[in-house]
Amino acid sequence: MKLHEKTIHFLSSLNNEKNKLKTTIQKKEYSLGAKEREEKRTDDEKEEKDKRVDDFKDRMNRHRQDYYADQQRRMMEDLYNEKEFLKRNEAEFAKPKRKIKKKKTSLAYLKNIAWNPNDKSLTAHFKEFRADAPPPDEEE
Repeated sequence: MKLHEKTIHFLSSLNNEKNKLKTTIQKKEYSLGAKEREEKRTDDEKEEKDKRVDDFKDRMNRHRQDYYADQQRRMMEDLYNEKEFLKRNEAEFAKPKRKIKKKKTSLAYLKNIAWNPNDKSLTAHFKEFRADAPPPDEEE
């Protein structure tokens, strides 16, 4: 338990030292002349600096607006070119028409109908029935 407490104490003191070091560095950086230079500037110089900063911001915004306008123009051109291409080559990209399949007639309408299995229309006309086989012997 004591080791844990010592570790926590060490880490907190290390954190405090980091914060102190950070604040001293910030103070030194600011005191290296930024404060004096800012105070030495006259009102005209301050206005000129603000004007330069505003001009820079305007240039950056103009560039960004030009970029977005250019991108939008390119997208519209691409869409138009694609549309024209599809018009020229419509036959290539058109969906092929489906062939309509003829419905097979259902034999359901022949259900429960009396029909003659020995009807002449049901025989094969190209040769005799079982021409190559001898007739079966009839035994009664």
